[in-house]
Amino acid sequence: MRFFAKKEIAQQLKRQLLVHGHTYFGESQPPQSVAIEPNCTAMIGTLAFGGGEKKLVIKGLPTHAHVSNAQELFNIHEGIRARNKRLAANTPRFVGFDEAQNLVFMEFVSGSTLDLVALQSLGSRTSAQDIPAKFRLAGEVLGTMHQLKADECGFKATIRQNRSFLDGFENAWKKQSLSAYLTTEFSDPRHLYEQLSDSFFDRQGESLLPVDSRPKNILVRDSGDLCFIDIDYSCGNPAMGLGLFLAAIDRLGLRSMRNHSAQISRWKQDLVSGYFQQMPQSALEDLIFFYPWALLAMLQQHAVARPWLAWYLRKHYARPLREFLDNIRRLSRSEIFACPGKLFACPY
Repeated sequence: MRFFAKKEIAQQLKRQLLVHGHTYFGESQPPQSVAIEPNCTAMIGTLAFGGGEKKLVIKGLPTHAHVSNAQELFNIHEGIRARNKRLAANTPRFVGFDEAQNLVFMEFVSGSTLDLVALQSLGSRTSAQDIPAKFRLAGEVLGTMHQLKADECGFKATIRQNRSFLDGFENAWKKQSLSAYLTTEFSDPRHLYEQLSDSFFDRQGESLLPVDSRPKNILVRDSGDLCFIDIDYSCGNPAMGLGLFLAAIDRLGLRSMRNHSAQISRWKQDLVSGYFQQMPQSALEDLIFFYPWALLAMLQQHAVARPWLAWYLRKHYARPLREFLDNIRRLSRSEIFACPGKLFACPY
């Protein structure tokens, strides 16, 4: 954030931490010194105590955030961690907030992001061996989060029925001219609805969704465990959150210099396998719609940012969409529900 770059804000935070910083770490005395450094959309505070240095992350909440009030986000997040041990282990601890400046203070987590770890493993037999397990764990954590109802966690939002997404989906499909890349059976997006039960259209999205959950916002700790970062929450259909995560994995293919579609498909299968260990079958049916919806959303977002690459992006995102639709066509419903990961296998 731009305001974090302002020296007066950094100096104000420094003075604040020199007085109160020890309370965030359970130290008996204030820190001997404090250093503040920018880090992407946040800042890192390094506090020196008699026993050594300790760090925390300071993040300002933008006005466009779904939860844009620091105290509200603090209460929702720490309430979630208190009610579930898995989520406590796989999310950072919030140690405080500054209501006046709308900041949250959270524990510093050391590690590399999952997207970088996964991309570095491509083409390497040794380093690639533990990547599937990491995506499977990410799916388990995401599924655990999605089992929570948003209103029970203190998040109030407008509840949408699945049918409210149809018009936008059809318009985006038409705008991106995806039919040219697909079989005749799915040249019209409405043919996808034939795969859905009547109950799909009236289902409402009431789950707590961690916003922007994707590999770039998951740290692989030094221990190998995962930590979901860049915390924000919204409310919606759980399949929407899973679909966006899957589309983010597809996006990783753009950052690889070679074709690693088989490995990327494997990561999606592992994510889905971990996710559906605990999620109901209704979420799997909803995914049949929300994965294509998420691919279109990702394509449009990417094409707006890089309009000169729109033709290439359309071709890139059409490939996993075509594979997904081909799998729906060739797999029986019982096969899909018995092994959801098959939806993301390479069918060729």
